[in-house]
Amino acid sequence: MPPTGDQAPEAPRSILVLGGTGNTGRRVVRQAVSRGFAVHALVRSRDRLEARSERLQVVEGTPQSEADMRRAMLGCTAVLSALGISRTSAWPWAPLTSPPEFMQTCMGHATRLMREQGISRIVVISAGGVGDSAGDLPPGFAWLVRHSSIGAAYRGHEDSERVLRQSGLDWTALRPSALRDRDHAGEVVLSYHGQPKPRPWISRETLAGLMLDVLDDDSLIGRAPTVSQR
Repeated sequence: MPPTGDQAPEAPRSILVLGGTGNTGRRVVRQAVSRGFAVHALVRSRDRLEARSERLQVVEGTPQSEADMRRAMLGCTAVLSALGISRTSAWPWAPLTSPPEFMQTCMGHATRLMREQGISRIVVISAGGVGDSAGDLPPGFAWLVRHSSIGAAYRGHEDSERVLRQSGLDWTALRPSALRDRDHAGEVVLSYHGQPKPRPWISRETLAGLMLDVLDDDSLIGRAPTVSQR
C-alpha cells in the first residue's frame, strides 16, 4: 500500500557485500538488489560487477584497506562476506593470488569498523571442513587440503572464524559443501558435527540466498553450520 499523508516510504535496509565480484558474491549482490536491499559493494573495479541498479552503490577499493572498507560500510546495518583466498587456477597446486593473511586482515578490518559504526550483524561464507567440521571432508579431498594450495583457503577461513568468535558481534559462518554453479531447488541441510550427514554439494545460487535468509535468523547467531542441499 502506498504511503498516505505525511508518511514517508520506509528506506531499504542497507548491507555491505564483500567479495561481490566472485562466483558466489556476484549472486549475493544480484539477489540482494532483487529483494529490495540497498547494497554497498566494495570492489577493486566496478567494471567487474555485473549487477546494475539504483539500489547498488559501488565503492572501488580493497578490503585489505581499512580506509576503503570504512567508506563502503558507512550507512550499512549488516555485512555479508563472500571473500576467500584465491589461486591462479583451479589446479590444486596453483600459486596463490591472495596473501596468506588476506582473510585475517580483511575480517579484522570488518569487525573493528562494525564496532566503530555500531553494526552488529555479519554473515560470512566459510567452508565445509573448517574447524570442528573437518570430519565432513571426503578422505581424498582432506589429503588435498593438507598437501596442496587448497589448504591456504581453509586456513584463511579458519583465521576468519577465529576473528569472528573473538569479535563480540552477532556472526554466522556458513560452511558450504562443494559448490556448484548449476542452480538446484533441493532443500537446504544444516549440519553440526556431521549430523545430519551433509550432502556432497550446494549450488552457489542457493548459498547466496541463504546468506540473505539468515540475516534475521537469531537462532544462527554464533553458529557455523555445514550447509548442503538435498
